[in-house]
Amino acid sequence: MLRLTIIRLIVGSGAGLVLVASFWYLATTIDWPLLQSQLQEVAWLRFIVLIWLIQVLYLILRTVRLLLLVRNVNSDIGFLDLYGITGVTVCLALLTPGQSGEAMKIELLKRRGLLNRLPGLGAFALERLYDLIVIALIGLMGLLFGSGLAVRYSTLVPWTCALIGVGVVIFYLLVLRDPIQGQPQWLMALRTGSGRPVTRTLALALTICSWWLVALTWQLSLDAVGISLTLLQTLWLMALVTLATLASLIPGGLGVAEVVTMVALTDMGIDPTAAQAGAMMLRAYALVIVLLGFLHLPLISLRRSYTMGISDDSAH
Repeated sequence: MLRLTIIRLIVGSGAGLVLVASFWYLATTIDWPLLQSQLQEVAWLRFIVLIWLIQVLYLILRTVRLLLLVRNVNSDIGFLDLYGITGVTVCLALLTPGQSGEAMKIELLKRRGLLNRLPGLGAFALERLYDLIVIALIGLMGLLFGSGLAVRYSTLVPWTCALIGVGVVIFYLLVLRDPIQGQPQWLMALRTGSGRPVTRTLALALTICSWWLVALTWQLSLDAVGISLTLLQTLWLMALVTLATLASLIPGGLGVAEVVTMVALTDMGIDPTAAQAGAMMLRAYALVIVLLGFLHLPLISLRRSYTMGISDDSAH
């Protein structure tokens, strides 16, 4: 217990120092009056509508992915049972360290009697593993072809490949390898949430498509302040900022994401003042996503009321 408390104290202190350092860098680097004038020129209504439309498509893909995995455990579960919960937890997870709040969807599904905790956690673990592998591959692709860093820092490529290799090995051990006789009951229950081979393949394809939609929203956000990046450059930037945000353990990567974005954009030849506006637009994009998450909250109550009504009718 004491060791866990010490670890939490060290991690929390480290995250706090990173947060303070990031805020100090932003406060002393950004030209705030110029930034304000740049943001005033943004067509905000058009921006919000486009982001919400793409984000809804993204949530649909994430919901279908989860549905494919958990149908192996509960064949009666439907798309509408999952969409509202997925929309809320995925969007509001941006407010939690490492976007860990998305795991709450498993608890919500359990409370509604739709899914047991261990199979649900197995499905969520597979989702997260897919996301990490795909974002690492995206980062490698951008590193090689979209950032220019591979020429200057040749050791980055083998290290990135090594990290991807570790992820693939873990994926094989936890998901693809046949179950071992005598393995614990809890581990067998956890593995049931990973679905069948066909569903795992489809889930991977949906993961790739969903991250492509995220890249599209990033391009729209940057284009709103006049920053035009190629798809590969956008993918590289998205992977870099996402991994830095997750590693920082700071809710939403506040401060860290802005610093990494500014440095990366400047390194890609973008004017520093434009890079500042780009970083702030990506923060605005995150806030728009969080707002969409709050707008999905009524869907959970409506779906619960509907299913309870059907249950009452069936009882009579």
